[in-house]
Amino acid sequence: MENKGRQKIIAINALSAKTGGGRTYLKGLLPELAKIGKDNIFYIFISKELYNNMFENELFPSNFNFLKLDFSNSFLRAIYEQIYLPFFVLSHKIDVLFCPANIVSFFAPAKKVVWVQNIIPFMNKGIRSSIVSSWLMFWVSKLSVKIADRVIASTENSLELLLAAGTTPSKCRRIYLGASSFIFENQKKEKLILSVSNIYPHKNFDVLIRAFALLPDLIKNEYQIIIAGKVVGKESQEEFIRLKKTCGILSINDKIVFDMTADEFKIKRYYEKSELFVMPSLVESFSLPVVEAMSAGLPIIASDSTCLSEVAGNAGLFFKTNSPKDLAAKIEILLVDNKLSSSLSCAGLKRAPQFSWNKAAKSLLACFAEL
Repeated sequence: MENKGRQKIIAINALSAKTGGGRTYLKGLLPELAKIGKDNIFYIFISKELYNNMFENELFPSNFNFLKLDFSNSFLRAIYEQIYLPFFVLSHKIDVLFCPANIVSFFAPAKKVVWVQNIIPFMNKGIRSSIVSSWLMFWVSKLSVKIADRVIASTENSLELLLAAGTTPSKCRRIYLGASSFIFENQKKEKLILSVSNIYPHKNFDVLIRAFALLPDLIKNEYQIIIAGKVVGKESQEEFIRLKKTCGILSINDKIVFDMTADEFKIKRYYEKSELFVMPSLVESFSLPVVEAMSAGLPIIASDSTCLSEVAGNAGLFFKTNSPKDLAAKIEILLVDNKLSSSLSCAGLKRAPQFSWNKAAKSLLACFAEL
């Protein structure tokens, strides 16, 4: 029997969300969908660990059904997504299958919506990343976008890259992600420069470390850099070792702190206590940490690549992506120019509310309703 009226049965495949932005994305989006999506029925496929850590104590309406699963490795998860999930879609008469992490379930008999959270497969220039570490993953992402009924980009920049890669314009939509749910408190500032991201080569932390080494001794003696993020996988571990070696060569081991165990509450404290936020990444599809930093009132320095200027806008300064010298100059400017730093801080506080999970959820439901 077909669904009548506005009601749709929607399946959300969130099994790939484990760390970093994927977790933040679900934590922001799902509660908002629950508030405004009462006319629909939802089935959410999610890892048991993630559910227990994030949603076990939250009350969701009866139209939200969580299917909590565990897989020992990503290969078994992929088998489940590509073989079992289509049978579930068929048996439960799913209208829309939403895949928020680049890859669809190819044989699922439903309308497919894919959100491209990782834009690297659609860029012309080669960028190393363990997120797209194989030829197979690269082409699976491209094939997913090709067969999807709707393709969502998180920024105008990502949308342009998708279109340049040949994605059909009529099925593309741009939906910004939301601001942090943190309620930031006024804390006494410490001599900290903050960057938040898991460790990957394309995050470009090497340039940040080398930039710090170029700062005047007066600044280097007073400040530390905090890099709050995890090591995830072999290439990530190799990158961490390389970065630590660079710190040793530059004699700044005690000045670059890698906090790989920081939970969201400790990261919140870092935002509150730091004087400056830096996002040196070579490529981002959105950058939730930049929005979090704006919400915390931190002045921002970001690379001039991909979407970072689009997200930070007038709340940031932008450096030449591969230039430690330019980044060092921008850091020095903000640490000595209190008027400019305050101006960027105020701009960020005004800009951050433009990025709303409620707006994202409404736009996503509108996208589902089109199908």
